[in-house]
Amino acid sequence: MTPTTKGEDDELIDPPGIFAAKLATEAQWEEIADKALKLFARGQELASKRGLILVDTKYEMGVDEDGKLTIADEVHTPDSSRYWVAESYEQRFAAGQEPESLDKEFFRLWLREQGFEYGEKATWPSITDDVRLSLSAKYIDLYERITGKKFTLPPVGSTAKRIEKNLEKYRSSLLPAHCSLANKVPSHPSFHKKPGW
Repeated sequence: MTPTTKGEDDELIDPPGIFAAKLATEAQWEEIADKALKLFARGQELASKRGLILVDTKYEMGVDEDGKLTIADEVHTPDSSRYWVAESYEQRFAAGQEPESLDKEFFRLWLREQGFEYGEKATWPSITDDVRLSLSAKYIDLYERITGKKFTLPPVGSTAKRIEKNLEKYRSSLLPAHCSLANKVPSHPSFHKKPGW
């Protein structure tokens, strides 16, 4: 396990640093480590049944208002995890090739080939349709392998309206009566396209 702080740039931190910064107590850290390792083992088990290798992942954890440990973000998605195709792994490894991945690693490698470096003043390269389609195909392939279901495209229309509609379906069942979500969740800046997308 490699704990990091959450910020603009994730920074490595060891357990003594976590305790010194009062980010977690020793008991909380033990629970975090235990849950993370169990969750990862379960993810590997499920991936293996689908012909995949769950290589690594990240979990964002915190505590709720009652002090209960909670996962704060996505779990085992191709944005937070690396998946390799088990069937081709050994052959590609023996040939000195990159593993066949079904995650965003393809895009990271492409960005590196373009000379892109993350940072505040980074200029995004123009992303070709071929790159977009290749990445989409990898995500769809992963979805179909993990779920065992055929991926179907959502109906054509406004993405923002579709997200709002889907959120509305679950709002009442997932949130306590005293909570509410902003009506314009998709207008949040994180939903805006990056330059070149």
